[in-house]
Amino acid sequence: MLYTGIKSYVLDMSQALDMELKPHGVHVTALCPGFTRSEFHATMGSAEAANRLPALLWQEADAVAREGWAAVESGKPVCVPGRVNKVLSHAMRPVPFRLQYLMGRSLNPFKH
Repeated sequence: MLYTGIKSYVLDMSQALDMELKPHGVHVTALCPGFTRSEFHATMGSAEAANRLPALLWQEADAVAREGWAAVESGKPVCVPGRVNKVLSHAMRPVPFRLQYLMGRSLNPFKH
C-alpha cells in the first residue's frame, strides 16, 4: 500500500543526497527501472496482473543492472533504464499532477 509513496520518497531523497554529497566526492544514483522481469511480482502476489501488461513495457534484469551501473559510474543522480521508460517519464513531466494522479489510479494494473 505504501509502495508508490516510498518510491517517490527514495527518488527525492537520493537526489537531495547527491546534491549535498557531490562536493565531497560522493554521488548517489536512484535507479527507476519500471517493469523488470524478476521474482518481485510473484512474491507480491501480483504475477497474474503483471502478465497482462504489454511485453513492450518489460525489461530484463541484467539490462537494467548494466544501465544502472553505467549511471553510477558516470555520476548521474537518476537513471531511468529502457527507451520506453525514458519516453514515458519525459512525457509525464508536463502533465499536471492531478491528471497524473487520476491516470495512475485508473491505469494501475495492480489495484484490487
